[in-house]
Amino acid sequence: MIVLHLTSFLRQEFGGPVTALVGLASAQAALGMEVVVVAVENRVDSSLVARLREAGVKVSVQKGRSPYGWSPATCEVLQDVVSSAAVVHIHGVWEHAQHLGAVVASEFGKPYIIRPCGMLDQWSLQQQRLKKRIYLAWRLRRHLNRAAAIHCTSDSEESGLKALGCKTSVIVEPNGVDVAEITAAEPGEFRQRYQIEESTPIVLYLGRLHPKKGVHLLVQAFARLKNNTAKLAIVGSGDASYVANLRHNCQNLGIMDRAIFTGELCGRERSAAYIDANVFVLPSKQENFANAVAEAVAAGTPVIVSDSVALHTAVRAANVGSVCRLDAEDISKNIEWWLEHREESASISGRAASFCANYSWPVIAKRWQTHYAKILREMSQ
Repeated sequence: MIVLHLTSFLRQEFGGPVTALVGLASAQAALGMEVVVVAVENRVDSSLVARLREAGVKVSVQKGRSPYGWSPATCEVLQDVVSSAAVVHIHGVWEHAQHLGAVVASEFGKPYIIRPCGMLDQWSLQQQRLKKRIYLAWRLRRHLNRAAAIHCTSDSEESGLKALGCKTSVIVEPNGVDVAEITAAEPGEFRQRYQIEESTPIVLYLGRLHPKKGVHLLVQAFARLKNNTAKLAIVGSGDASYVANLRHNCQNLGIMDRAIFTGELCGRERSAAYIDANVFVLPSKQENFANAVAEAVAAGTPVIVSDSVALHTAVRAANVGSVCRLDAEDISKNIEWWLEHREESASISGRAASFCANYSWPVIAKRWQTHYAKILREMSQ
């Protein structure tokens, strides 16, 4: 079975959607499936391309001429790979590349699956609302209705899709977590690199730096802590103006000397940040999954998430963290609790394996093999 994954994102800075694509494609290749990834990008992350190829995934990069992924060669490339593929898995919804993928798949009579990556959530649809409503009416709704299935990563994402009036069948499959990669570093590596003493608590945010993620709320919450020795590690990259605003806020709140902006971290360095942190915080306004939450738990670190993060029910049920409101005071209280209850934090490691068992890439890839086979059988009937 040849599976084609089509994306406009193949850079680590895009966070969860890209991490999930790489994890799924690699796990499918490990099962013996023939997997092809076509990325319509002007600037891909070469390390991700190398990782995919090392996993046995074929990668084709088509440079676009605009942010919407248009490329004169993309159609020709897609016609070539789609004609031999059994199924097309499309990641994202707003760029020209995804539109072209749906069109070419339909022309060749190949089933295609659309993974919205949280982009059809009500919060996301409110951003640049008019443009998205026009595009949805112009052609996206047609592609959604003609898809063999919509790939949601949580029940809450599926609910949002139904509210949009989409009647296409939905496959709910979570993203996975590579536990071996997340636990690759030794304790103390992050602290040594940034000269943080063992006794100093670390409050960690790791992900894309974007207003949606609520990092500015975390900065305000951190400034309220009674503990004035803790360090705030902000790991990730984002729009320069937003990052500058975060730094400015840290300066104004008098915590700049305790804030560490590391930029993007990958591989072992990323693993080290999770392992050395005392608590991970994601006060996001919307997350259809949140890979970083599962990764932090895999590292044995307690997590604090807002109730707008799809994984919040799983976090609460597994007792691997706590759920906060989207206000600085409540976030601060939750951080304070975990910093004060070190024995409870230490017990997270014992529950991590059970929690992460739900997000095993080999298991998820095997289920996708079954999903694809069912779609193909239904098409042939």
